[in-house]
Amino acid sequence: MRSFSKKEWYFLLKSIGCDEQLLSFPVTLDQNKILEEYVSIRDHWLKEELIDLDFDGSIRCLPSFAREIYNLTNIGTIFRWEKENTEIYIRGPVDVLLIQEQNDTITIQTIRNIELVELFKDSLYNSPSGKIHTKRISDNLEAESDLTIYIAETDELAEVLAEHMNLLFEEWKDE
Repeated sequence: MRSFSKKEWYFLLKSIGCDEQLLSFPVTLDQNKILEEYVSIRDHWLKEELIDLDFDGSIRCLPSFAREIYNLTNIGTIFRWEKENTEIYIRGPVDVLLIQEQNDTITIQTIRNIELVELFKDSLYNSPSGKIHTKRISDNLEAESDLTIYIAETDELAEVLAEHMNLLFEEWKDE
């Protein structure tokens, strides 16, 4: 599991060219010091051995971090669950990434598909809460639902969740 501040997360997404809005969190940046902030964060990543610098100054992820970044830059589907704390699940070509927001910290970790299915079964179906947004990148299909209006373990809730799960787990068209 890796942890980032919201500023680090913002600069990470910008550095890898990921502009997907479902992955963003509100962050306050001082526009007069944005370059200094980026360089400071980049230097921190160098010390943490997450990245290395290429000859032109661009960042290159080291192998220990590259797998997570590969999934962020090659997203298949995004599932964003906004409740007391936001959780984002990314289904990439290699792994499923779990991105969690808690206070001002963003954590990222790799999980298995079965863990994702069990989590949804236990959490979404048995005690629905918050809002969910699913987006399949290949064909730009999306679904949004407010789970607070549904009662747990009902057919109506099952239909809504099935729509999201089909988007999340259905194979991408370009494969």
